[in-house]
Amino acid sequence: MQLLTKLIYQNESIPEEQKKYVLFHIKCFLYDGSKFLLFLLFFLFINRLDMYIYAFIIMLPLRLTSGGLHFKHYWSCLLFSFGYMLLATVPLATVRLPYGVSIIMLLLCIVINGSIGPICSASRPALPQQEIILARKKAIMLTVYATILTILFWDTTLAPVGFWSIILHSLQLLIGNMIKKRGEKIC
Repeated sequence: MQLLTKLIYQNESIPEEQKKYVLFHIKCFLYDGSKFLLFLLFFLFINRLDMYIYAFIIMLPLRLTSGGLHFKHYWSCLLFSFGYMLLATVPLATVRLPYGVSIIMLLLCIVINGSIGPICSASRPALPQQEIILARKKAIMLTVYATILTILFWDTTLAPVGFWSIILHSLQLLIGNMIKKRGEKIC
């Protein structure tokens, strides 16, 4: 990673702000790619690969659009992400709430995901207000899409995985927002 950083910073044709942006995205790709492969192997081993892939399909677009909790170190991020996926695909995959309650909770998640965020990493450059508004609109559309998927698969074993993936993502946003607001008050 240091070699790549050195090469990017030696290239004088790339503006300084772009260099930070490029490095941020390369790090994200490498770190998240390695987590995906590790989790893929683990969930294959425990025969929950279909549930992991489904949770990943729900979680990734939401995470990319609206952010979530961020950690300073790879290992803490890895452990949190692993706990998130494990929780959604193993113990919570067997928990089915009544249909009406689930729909109300998913509608609440649409509101939460569309009004909070994006919760960005401290290492990421700040987003302009127009991008924040666009990200919130995308978060609403993606949460509606994930909700529709969950409703369509309601009679399958994947429905609870989708449901809890959406719920856990919204909880992340709420916690991330509280942390962010607390930090603003302290500063």
